[in-house]
Amino acid sequence: MVGADANMEDNMEKYDYRKALKEDILNYIKDNDVLDYEYDSAHDLHETLNNELWGSAIVGNDGDYYASAEKCEEYLAGNLRLAIEAITDLGADFNNIPHNEDEVVRYLDCMIRLYLLWDCIWDALKELGFKEDYE
Repeated sequence: MVGADANMEDNMEKYDYRKALKEDILNYIKDNDVLDYEYDSAHDLHETLNNELWGSAIVGNDGDYYASAEKCEEYLAGNLRLAIEAITDLGADFNNIPHNEDEVVRYLDCMIRLYLLWDCIWDALKELGFKEDYE
């Protein structure tokens, strides 16, 4: 490749779903004053966040997706294995995966975010000084 095409390829970096999702969770915690409330344990805080965020715009599971089809396609570049892992582990029905190209990339992006949500919440909480307290 030469010219602009070569530069574009060189500048393409694999989207880091974990990092982006953790940042979104940290912003959600801050913007919604989540830490102003009392929780019995870090586990309870984690469960509360998981329940709140599962159906939220942060994961794109709120009736509208996280981003445009074009952005989701960029995010998925280099993350196909993660997408397959997500839809397999979450038990997605392959018959329900959209057949429209724009919808399928947005669906896969959402599935990855849902798949990573549990761990990324813990990553965010650890960054805020919480420790996992599961027994």
